[in-house]
Amino acid sequence: MNARMLFAIVSKVAVQKLLRYFLVGSIAALVDLVLFALGVRALGIPWYQAASVSFIAATLVNYVLSTNHVFESGIRFGKNHEIALVFLISSVGLGINQAALYLLGRLLGWDLMISKIVATCSVFIWNFVMRYRFVFSIRDKQVLVATAVQISSKQEAESLH
Repeated sequence: MNARMLFAIVSKVAVQKLLRYFLVGSIAALVDLVLFALGVRALGIPWYQAASVSFIAATLVNYVLSTNHVFESGIRFGKNHEIALVFLISSVGLGINQAALYLLGRLLGWDLMISKIVATCSVFIWNFVMRYRFVFSIRDKQVLVATAVQISSKQEAESLH
């Protein structure tokens, strides 16, 4: 097996996970946006408080959906450790979210909902990369090695015939 083949396998797995994470992230983003809009527009809560509450709720939805449809939970860390890491990563994401809302909504005068959508998109990649690399990655590496060994064995068997 050469490096190009291994890279192709890694890329395929990463793209599949990214696509599934995009669907999960879209659902979580919808939760985030709806709760944010409810808080700001319907309940009159200040944007920074509404953004914090909606972001935390969306992070919980994202975690549950991600561990059921994207990543394998409990492989690398215990459940409590895993949840703590996800919320730690999401805390940085919340900082990015709040900074983008402040910059776009307050300083540049953009509509608050447009600012929230842009902020949400900017946090999406951060969350996926950090969770994929640092929280849920060990099982993917095991699967990739097993797949690489299978392909290599198959190629060896074919070359003997």
